[in-house]
Amino acid sequence: MNTSSTNGNDATAVHYCFAISGTSNNSWAHDSSTDAPRCSRCGWITDWTWVERDFKLERKGFDASVTNDGHLVVSEKFRSLVGEFDVFQPLPNTAGFYTVIPSFVVRFDEQSVPLRRERFCHDCERWESTTTNGVLASVVSDPVPEETGFARTDVEFAWKDRRKPMLLISLGVALRLGVEGLKGMSLMEVPVIPLSSS
Repeated sequence: MNTSSTNGNDATAVHYCFAISGTSNNSWAHDSSTDAPRCSRCGWITDWTWVERDFKLERKGFDASVTNDGHLVVSEKFRSLVGEFDVFQPLPNTAGFYTVIPSFVVRFDEQSVPLRRERFCHDCERWESTTTNGVLASVVSDPVPEETGFARTDVEFAWKDRRKPMLLISLGVALRLGVEGLKGMSLMEVPVIPLSSS
């Protein structure tokens, strides 16, 4: 697990945080519920954190998994390993599992990884679709502080009701989780490159 690197004669270290994801749990967090907060114009959900009250977790054998509409779901084991961070929202009707809702926001670096956006809604001020246009790499401009442990990007990715920010963890949290071999968890290194002030 890399924490920093140098490039040629450049002695400036490139630091990393980690995007976290998981195996599919074959569940829907907001399916077709009429209670979901939706834009009156475009019709898509306006609150990415929302989970319907009768949510049912179809596959409970993973410590980190993802719903069909993009919510990261983690187990009690996962939560106990990382410590007391205020990011875990208990799932309704499913004891011992949580969605991860960070409040700390980092900037996604669109200079390094251009984004493709489609159909902006002027009522909810959100794009219907945002993708990296085939580029798998991601770069952010701000580190994830160890005191917050978790963060989300200022950009929501995917389309329609699947739109979610990328969820990130700090190096310290990644080290705690990585040695445990948690079932279903996937981590991807994300370079932290501060935006140029020039």
